[in-house]
Parts: sequence; structure tokens; C-alpha cells
Amino acid sequence: MSNDKSTKENKETEAKPSEYYKGMVPTLINKYKHLVIQCFTIVDEPIDSELSADKRHAELRSKRDAMTDAQHYAKQIDDLENVRNGVFLSKSSDAEEDAKESADSVNWAKRKAKKPS
Repeated sequence: MSNDKSTKENKETEAKPSEYYKGMVPTLINKYKHLVIQCFTIVDEPIDSELSADKRHAELRSKRDAMTDAQHYAKQIDDLENVRNGVFLSKSSDAEEDAKESADSVNWAKRKAKKPS
């Protein structure tokens, strides 16, 4: 009897994080949207032409990082909106994308070494 009782308690506690997560999704979406806007304000700031080359390069790097972050946040927003709307993508397509990315990440020398001359 005690096993049945503990199993029910485990199932109830397992369901709570899921419900908590679903409740947090709208807040997370709003926070990510705010972060995207902040990234765009960084990108939209003009670069002073009187700065030294090193400082201009650092600013360009920070703008590139801000755009990369904005892309990441936009992807997170899309994923969270899918969760909120009950849309679930198949895992096989994610695995295929990961395999393609890992194949693309092989450096030039390794790709050329595999091909016969």
C-alpha cells in the first residue's frame, strides 16, 4: 500500500513542474521580447568614426554579439509560443538538423581529405 501512495505522490510532484512551466511561458516570452528590443538598440547605436580602430572593432564585435543574441532569443520565443499553442515538432527533424550542422562544422582540411583527388 505504501508503494501505491508514494507512486501517486511522485506522479503529482512530476506534474507540478510542467504546470509551473506552462504558467511561466507568457512571462518568458515577454522577457525574451524585451531582450530582443534591447539587442536592437545596441545594434542601432551609431559608431563614432573618430574612435581608434581597436575601439571601432570592439563596437562592431558587440553589435555582432547583440545580433547573435537577438537571433537566439527569437528562436526561444518561437519555441515558447509553440509550447503555449500546443504545437510540438517531431524530434526526428531536430536530429537531422543536428547531424547536418555537425557535418558542416567539419573543417575544410578534413572535408578535402575525405574526397579522392
